[in-house]
Amino acid sequence: MKVLHVALDVNPVNGGPPRSIAGLCKAEAAAGLDVTLFIHDPTGCESAKLGGCKLIKGTGRYREGHWREDVTKALDLVRPDIVHQHAMWDLPLHVDDVECRKRDIPYIVAPRGSLETWSLEQGEWKKRIARWLYQDRDLHRAVALHATAESEAEQFRRLGFENRVIVSPNGVAVPDFALTRSCKDAEARRRILFISRMHPKKGVMELVEALRLCDSALETWEVELVYTVNGDFEREYESNVKARVKELGFEDNFIFTGALDDTEKWNAYARSDLFVLPTYSENFGIAIAEALFAELPVITTKGAPWAGLEKNQCGWWIDIGIEPLAKALDMAMSLDDATRREMGARGREWMKRDFDWNAIGRKMKAAYEWLLNGGDKPEWVW
Repeated sequence: MKVLHVALDVNPVNGGPPRSIAGLCKAEAAAGLDVTLFIHDPTGCESAKLGGCKLIKGTGRYREGHWREDVTKALDLVRPDIVHQHAMWDLPLHVDDVECRKRDIPYIVAPRGSLETWSLEQGEWKKRIARWLYQDRDLHRAVALHATAESEAEQFRRLGFENRVIVSPNGVAVPDFALTRSCKDAEARRRILFISRMHPKKGVMELVEALRLCDSALETWEVELVYTVNGDFEREYESNVKARVKELGFEDNFIFTGALDDTEKWNAYARSDLFVLPTYSENFGIAIAEALFAELPVITTKGAPWAGLEKNQCGWWIDIGIEPLAKALDMAMSLDDATRREMGARGREWMKRDFDWNAIGRKMKAAYEWLLNGGDKPEWVW
């Protein structure tokens, strides 16, 4: 079976979605599918780890005259049995869907969180217009939608999309070296780790304000912020966070690390004791999965689909807001090291059991085969 994945980019510096797309392509190739990835914007694709997946580079997503030429070239070269598109809204992706329909090629759309309530409220009127002009039509005509959690699939239904839905999480791309957790003496500070974009959606300022309510613990704890910054808006937000940290007198407690490569990122997990992502909205949250694999207890909000943190006794799944975050931080920081390590071990076992990329690749292959050929419906397809 020939599968063509379509994405705007797979530059790892742009966060979890590009990395998870590369991981899925690699896993499907390992499962025996003939996989090609077509990307509109080739910037940074050299650092993506694609394994046995072939790559077709577009000429650039902003040059309208080339959009159709690019996807036509990709479809002609691959002649896919099915197309799996990642993300929505951008006009090049709409053109891709139109070309698939012209050729009667079934296509799947993975909105990647774009249909979550918080996301729809950002630039609301532009998105309403886009939905009316083309986006809803492109989604309704997809042979299936791809959700990375059941909560995302439920949101599709609330919005009126009755398509079949493949519910398949992102996997964890584990490092190819041994992850050695740091051992700290009793006097050393324990560390809270945040990894994500420097964006209001991710709740960085809320983390600062929550720690203000837990300031008695700051004598023995510190916070490392590992983050990417894209554009003037995020740079301004970074400045505001730094100013608030200084205003509260927390300069000695916050480490603004910025962006890290993969090896350095896993070292950041290894030197930490607790992972926190106080996000407003995630369709998945790949850093949470990585933190759990690295044996860190996790605190995140109900804006992310991680109810399993409590079921598997490896973290806290809390309401959005400063006070619930402060309460969870107080609980987590008051535990002894041994208890946090036990929670981390349970999290790692959960990741190994349910978030292995090879298993995900085999599941996606079965879903494709059912969509194209019928037979017994896989239980992970709604």
